[in-house]
Amino acid sequence: MQGGNMRLSDPFFHNLGKSKDIHGTWLKLSFSFVILCVLVWVNELVDFPHLFLGAPSTPVNWIEATIETVIIICVGVMTIVVFLSKRKKVDLQSAEQKARNIWLPVSVIFFGLCLVFMIDEVFDIPGYVFSDAKTPINWHELIGETIIVAIVGLYATSSITQYAAQRDLAEDLFYKGFSFNPNPATITTLSGGVVIQVNDSFCNLTGYTRGELLNRSLLDLNIWVDPEQRARIVNDIKSGRSVKNVEIQIRDAWYEVHDCLFTAEPLEYQDKPCILAMAIDITEHKKTEQSLIKAEERYRHMFENTMYGIAVYDVRDDGNDFVFLDFNSAAETIENLNREEVVGK
Repeated sequence: MQGGNMRLSDPFFHNLGKSKDIHGTWLKLSFSFVILCVLVWVNELVDFPHLFLGAPSTPVNWIEATIETVIIICVGVMTIVVFLSKRKKVDLQSAEQKARNIWLPVSVIFFGLCLVFMIDEVFDIPGYVFSDAKTPINWHELIGETIIVAIVGLYATSSITQYAAQRDLAEDLFYKGFSFNPNPATITTLSGGVVIQVNDSFCNLTGYTRGELLNRSLLDLNIWVDPEQRARIVNDIKSGRSVKNVEIQIRDAWYEVHDCLFTAEPLEYQDKPCILAMAIDITEHKKTEQSLIKAEERYRHMFENTMYGIAVYDVRDDGNDFVFLDFNSAAETIENLNREEVVGK
């Protein structure tokens, strides 16, 4: 695009659906739950309350440690599912509401994990399920496990919230750049061309309101003058080929055709493969260009067919010299010279 406007080649657009920070967040979350599982087993084998607080020694309870590990794995999967759902969802909620939608469910999950550990310690779930001898309540162990879970939970929540804040900032910049871009822009589905987002410039170009465009196919609205050209563009995008400054024609609501330079990039939006497209209306530019061509043809016709000899030259050295730029047929006859002999001399 031109004039300092937002370009589709900017990495900003490609990073909307996938951030480089996501890998770091995944590693942090996975590491958190791995460490939690390891600490549960180390605590069961080493007996931290006995080792550090002088509490009575308790025998290794393999069943309890196994059940707690399974619970931690389940919580880990739930946390990652929450993370993925919030990562993929794109909306216009406030930053505070988005942050609350992230940390609140994760906090509830870890609180539930602490509650399950407490119930397990108080009611002895392994003894109840497997009809084993009931083990006494180890308050030191329960407090230690609760503290460990709380610390890991805070770390996990902090990691997810930090990532969400970075993504929210990217989304906010995207929406501002998209909405206020003076060039017409749309986000449409890759397959059917259904409009998911559209900016005001596109509405002004086509004459349709936002409500008339959203969830409607550009093909059904006959906006594309050549639907086969869109099919070729879609194939190019699917094949990984760039689509930049391709000349297309768009039909507005009054059936007037606009010539545009079209640029498009693939984009994952709301979990769907889409096309982010922008256009520059060059209709007036092409009209001016055609007018200049016609004026040049008229000038050339008059220049070549007049009975008067005409020579066009460029003045040099303050009028002391000149160079011929053109020489018409009448001048050739009058001067008995060929054009090639004088032009450029």
